[in-house]
Amino acid sequence: MKNVKNLFFIICLIAVSVSCKKSDDEKTYEKSQLLGTWKQTAGGTDFMACPSGLNRKIVITDAEMKDYATNDTGCTSDSYLTYDYTFDGKKLTIESGVISMQIVELTATTLKVNTSFIIGGSQSETYTKQ
Repeated sequence: MKNVKNLFFIICLIAVSVSCKKSDDEKTYEKSQLLGTWKQTAGGTDFMACPSGLNRKIVITDAEMKDYATNDTGCTSDSYLTYDYTFDGKKLTIESGVISMQIVELTATTLKVNTSFIIGGSQSETYTKQ
């Protein structure tokens, strides 16, 4: 009888721990939330705040993403690279497959991502919507 009680206790314990387990369904986002101009405000190995506030920016439209270059003081220049991308509700992937940005947080004003590079390495970046 003691073994039956122990078995019942173990089954109950497993049932409780499974029911409390974090859902596999992570938050997803609408593409419309992602569209717009985003200025980098933190993170990244090469992030440097521009003295005039013209930090690196990305512009995301329905069809493409423009990544504006920065100069040696961290200020955005007029030159940019244009990428086609896919978006699955959680991750923005540059079509060439070189970069993917996993969304950590997306609000009306803040975009936080973990950026991974195919050549290795990753970094966290924070952007503010303009």
